[in-house]
Amino acid sequence: MRHIDYFKGADRDDIQRLIKMCSEVGLFIVSKDELESWMDLGVLKGKAWNRKALEELHDGKYSKDLRKFVEGIVKFLTPNTNVPALN
Repeated sequence: MRHIDYFKGADRDDIQRLIKMCSEVGLFIVSKDELESWMDLGVLKGKAWNRKALEELHDGKYSKDLRKFVEGIVKFLTPNTNVPALN
C-alpha cells in the first residue's frame, strides 16, 4: 500500500482535495499508509502497539501530523462547541 507521498504534482493535489472533501463529511482517511506509520514505537501491530501508542499519546509524544489528524476529527464531531484545542 502507498501513502500520499507516493503521488506527485497534480495527482497529489487531487488526492489532497479528495481527502479534504471526505473529511468534511466525516470520512477521515489516513494519508500515511496506516496509523502505525505515525509513531515508530519499536513494536509490531496489534495489542502491543496499541498499548504503547496510548502510553505515548498520554505522555504527549506524538507527531504534528497525528495531532492535526486528530484535531480534524474532534472539530468534525464537536462543530458547535467550544472544545479547547489539544495541548
